[in-house]
Amino acid sequence: MYNDLAGVASLRRVDGMVGTRGRIQRSTHLVETPLKYAGDSITVGTTDSTRFREYDDGTSYGITFDDLVVGWYVRIAGTVDGDGFTAERVIQYFEEE
Repeated sequence: MYNDLAGVASLRRVDGMVGTRGRIQRSTHLVETPLKYAGDSITVGTTDSTRFREYDDGTSYGITFDDLVVGWYVRIAGTVDGDGFTAERVIQYFEEE
């Protein structure tokens, strides 16, 4: 269904870790772009090789899955896995509270 998300998608995290299978961590996000999927909820899986970054005021630095904040904007790149998505790269964008 989400085959064209295999490039880059813009999402907002809506919950914490759903569970683990081995070393795979999953979270649920609402799609913002591509627009044809806007508002859809999608499960995003990550693996040991997924790279996590945070971008804050022109600076990017490494983070972990646990540093992802519910409600913050992220961009992901990866591959479609059935109705879910396996992220190769996750970039979280700092949002002031």
